[in-house]
Amino acid sequence: MSRDRILQIFDAAAEVFAETGFDRARIDDIAQRAGVAKGTIYYHFRGKDELFSALMTEFIHRLQEQCDRHGTPTGDPVEDLKRRVEAMARFLLANRRFAVMLLSEAWGSERRQHAFRSQIRTIVRAIEEVLHRGLQVGAFKARDAGVAAAGIFGSITVTALYTALIDRAPDDDTVARQIAEQVISGVLPGR
Repeated sequence: MSRDRILQIFDAAAEVFAETGFDRARIDDIAQRAGVAKGTIYYHFRGKDELFSALMTEFIHRLQEQCDRHGTPTGDPVEDLKRRVEAMARFLLANRRFAVMLLSEAWGSERRQHAFRSQIRTIVRAIEEVLHRGLQVGAFKARDAGVAAAGIFGSITVTALYTALIDRAPDDDTVARQIAEQVISGVLPGR
């Protein structure tokens, strides 16, 4: 199967999982939405759990790539955090179905939770590293960089989901900048 066909299945699966939730999603619906035979999906994935895990891995990988591409360290932790947050926000705003899945399926089956949380931890750890650098030079205030990093990730994800649900959301770039400004103002000392 070509990479394009797998991405087609992933796109359909993201739509169905975001619309119905994991438990109510059916392989039949994903296959129909993807325009492939149900057997094609089962040929590549043992079932819905494996498809969901592969889909989450794909999206987390894409998110990490975007953050790495746009979050290259500059030597200024404030600028680095701003770039990383904006990159994350832009990705989640452009992939709102993924934000829906992140929030709705984070507490799925124990197997899904384990794989999902370890992947999310990689993203949170990258934010945490920037916070540690900033704390070392007095650029940020935070009691616990890990908790702050998780809060930042959560606020980005929830804001992306929220803007998907409202009718008058500003454009994605404006939202991404606003999220970054709020995050930065929350960790700067003296504010």
